[in-house]
Amino acid sequence: MHEIESWVAEKRSAYLYRVVAGRETGTARQALFAELAQEADKQAAIWERHDAAPGVRCRSVSSLTCARGSWRVSCGASACGHCAAYWRR
Repeated sequence: MHEIESWVAEKRSAYLYRVVAGRETGTARQALFAELAQEADKQAAIWERHDAAPGVRCRSVSSLTCARGSWRVSCGASACGHCAAYWRR
């Protein structure tokens, strides 16, 4: 699994663990799922530190964008995980 995909998977897990923890108010499972959410966030932070180089498509779009001086050029960030991650920073 690619670093960005791994980061996304951990963030999704953390979100779902928090949802479940919220539904388990007052039970031992609430603490368990809250702890799982924290651990997933820690794992996502580890993946976030990995500095994956942007792909060819992303570098091409970045070059075009810089050359045109406009953000009208788009790679469709949903199709290019590198761009989505780098542009979020």
